[in-house]
Amino acid sequence: MQQFVRVRIKTKTGVKKVVAAGLVKRRAEEAAPFLETKNRGTMSSPFARMLTQRWKIHDHIGIAAVALAVCLPTPANAQSQDKSVIGQWRLTTVLDSSEISALDDAQANKMIGQVLRIGADRVQLGNHICDAPGFEVTRAETDDYLYQHAHSLAENLGLPNPVTVVALGCMDVYKKPPGKLVVHWKGVFFDAVRGIAQRKK
Repeated sequence: MQQFVRVRIKTKTGVKKVVAAGLVKRRAEEAAPFLETKNRGTMSSPFARMLTQRWKIHDHIGIAAVALAVCLPTPANAQSQDKSVIGQWRLTTVLDSSEISALDDAQANKMIGQVLRIGADRVQLGNHICDAPGFEVTRAETDDYLYQHAHSLAENLGLPNPVTVVALGCMDVYKKPPGKLVVHWKGVFFDAVRGIAQRKK
């Protein structure tokens, strides 16, 4: 059964109590007979002295590792991944654009019908390929996020609030259930549906 020991670590803001893995405690207990001998002033065995020093080093390493884990700052906006968007998506409509975009109206309309292929290792939209997508996910208040990150308004996008945004690297996709995405690429927002339209026979 795993054993634990509480370690007190002094920081600038005070003393923190941390539950450390039982490794430190077990090593201290195993070395206890030799430590007791040393305290009585009869620590004459070279092997005993060597073993005691060895355990002390390991104990210090263990405590230092715990202290490092506690003192390192945790990112305020720690993000996870969302790979549920992997698949093929067909662009169906131009919804809106950011204040500044790399596509004009004619270029954006030509993208309708293009297939966005999102894979674990790359993203492809038409002839444009992006490698190593991050799939970093953010859940945020829709209006605020679009204003701050896309310099746009949410009123024409039909997104839920809050919205889930998946950053792929070269574009962002906004989850719009059921089975839809809003794709933000080169400053233009496109509606997209999962799958490829079947050809008429």
